[in-house]
Amino acid sequence: MAFSGVKRSGGNFGGRITFDSATVNFESALNSTSGVFTAPSAGTYYFSLSAVTGTSRGQTTVTVSKKGAKAFEINEKNDQGTLHSLSYSWVETLNAGDTIVLDVTSHKLYVGGTYSVFFNGFSLVSCLILLKNCVET
Repeated sequence: MAFSGVKRSGGNFGGRITFDSATVNFESALNSTSGVFTAPSAGTYYFSLSAVTGTSRGQTTVTVSKKGAKAFEINEKNDQGTLHSLSYSWVETLNAGDTIVLDVTSHKLYVGGTYSVFFNGFSLVSCLILLKNCVET
């Protein structure tokens, strides 16, 4: 299982992060329209978020929710009013059907031109199986 959601349009935005496309979406785990990742099976998953903050001053907060409840926040203090990189990665243990969503809950993120939001993930079990197969051949 692996996915890569990309948001390329919208300018400064807040609220639920949705995606223009899922360039990779094995097992259809990411619904790009709603922004909801649903674990296809129980296991341990690796996730990453890459974005830039909005074009005005203010602390940007992205809230990561698991099964509808806040799990943690990703923060970037944009005290200069310029585009700042916001990158974060984490590992999460999920049951089949558990969901992960990302919401901009304070200030803004920015997309446009060469700036996009990327939300990526993969199952660590799938990765280990792939690695094992590569080593054996």
